[in-house]
Amino acid sequence: MKASTLLLTLVLPVTCSFAQEAPEALASLKGAYEKESLAALDPLTKRYVDSLHSLKLKYTQSGDLEGALAVDGEIKRMADNGGSKHPSTGDPIPADLAALRNIYIDAASKAVGPLTGSYITSLEAMKLKFTQLGKLEEAVAVDNELKRQTALVQAASPKASADKIDTAKLAELKWRMPEKLLPGGESSRQWVQFAPNGRLVCGWNTANFNWKPADDGSVLFYPFKNRQKAVKFEWDNESPTATISTEDSSHKVTQFRR
Repeated sequence: MKASTLLLTLVLPVTCSFAQEAPEALASLKGAYEKESLAALDPLTKRYVDSLHSLKLKYTQSGDLEGALAVDGEIKRMADNGGSKHPSTGDPIPADLAALRNIYIDAASKAVGPLTGSYITSLEAMKLKFTQLGKLEEAVAVDNELKRQTALVQAASPKASADKIDTAKLAELKWRMPEKLLPGGESSRQWVQFAPNGRLVCGWNTANFNWKPADDGSVLFYPFKNRQKAVKFEWDNESPTATISTEDSSHKVTQFRR
């Protein structure tokens, strides 16, 4: 799928174009890495694009022109040359769209990260081999690729964020869960609270679910029995609303008050 190239040019560490004199072994290694990366990204990208179309429909049906245009632009960007055009950083986008994009980027990074690690290890071994054989030009070409790759990995690594959720303040609040995530549940019990010990207290369930801080400053929790469907919680520490997102949808939520 073309759109998967977005992560190869925007989010995930990948190689730059090789010069014509690059060793054939290096070109072959790069080609294998990109092929495996695209295979890992394809299903994630398909889900992301499907979610974008659903979000666009939501905005159009509610008459939100700005929201619909923003999502339409993201759909077009994903389809245009494999999504290689970087998203604009100057224009604000709807919280729902930002949440979907972040979930996609996080999932794609996790999917391709191990492949990138193996690629770097192979580059290091190839550089050593060419050096020991006295093929210095080839070794320099591999070293240049290794440096580019390492720099991209470092740039993509999570950094400390000044916008991390204040978990002490968060523990004092309850948040209403979206009806879509808990169909048929009693409205008086559809809430979650992030206890200080990492336990997720649920109004509708006494099971011991957990939550944990994420590297990007958000919080991840797993309020479902299979413990596999993560929900992402984003809050600015002040607003009476927050955003809850899964791979399939994104919702604005409010503080729960009886």
